[in-house]
Amino acid sequence: VCTLPLTPVTQGIISRKELSRLRKGAHVINIGRADHVDMDALLKAMVSKQISGATLDVYDPTPKTHSGLYLASVPGLFMTPHIAGRLDFDAASNQIERAISAIEQGRTPDNTVDTIKGY
Repeated sequence: VCTLPLTPVTQGIISRKELSRLRKGAHVINIGRADHVDMDALLKAMVSKQISGATLDVYDPTPKTHSGLYLASVPGLFMTPHIAGRLDFDAASNQIERAISAIEQGRTPDNTVDTIKGY
């Protein structure tokens, strides 16, 4: 299961090399970022039955085909919309309000992205 942020270090982390290390019949799940997955390597691992399948919650915005394969026809490949759950509007508006207040007071808001780390 990949839930990583996308950084130069994690880009392409689900590669041919990593897929070959998985136990035969494993199932790959990516809910992180699309660029974590080397799609060519993933599809080859699925076609060769090295892995039993994959569930991708993140992928190229137009994932109809890849390497000549119509992705909807690949057995064991499940693609879901990148929606982790329902938005709690009260909680979201409270978080935004706290962030604006922190900025107005000269403080750093919570949950700020570290631009050096990339997340």
